[in-house]
Amino acid sequence: MVVRRGRWKTVCARVARQALLRGRSTSPLEGKPLPQLIYETTDTDFADRAIEALRDAGIPSYRVGRGYSSGSSYPGKGFTEDEVCLYIENESDYRPANDILIKLGAVVEEPAKLPSRKVLFVIVLIVVAVAFWVASQS
Repeated sequence: MVVRRGRWKTVCARVARQALLRGRSTSPLEGKPLPQLIYETTDTDFADRAIEALRDAGIPSYRVGRGYSSGSSYPGKGFTEDEVCLYIENESDYRPANDILIKLGAVVEEPAKLPSRKVLFVIVLIVVAVAFWVASQS
């Protein structure tokens, strides 16, 4: 099972954003780019292949989490410990990293599709007709 999050035709999970607070920061991370979470999965084999492919492409990356193992005594109960998170070091590597994950078979989230205009028009007509009928009954 592969867990995915993100935008259409991407496998990006989340993007770190800088805080909108004013004033001088006391953080030791000041000025350092934050790693970008690009994918979440419970499939450790896929995570290992992905990290290897990213590193072969020269994209600094790493993984966090134990993932799911069919041989474990308490496998895959849906806890966050069952997820493997893949990170890249540089935001500028996002697009090539995304393309690599898709080529490896990462699940791509498809956009939600709205009903056609004709269907929406019919629904609006029905709602208006019901509203007039309810109004005429009172």
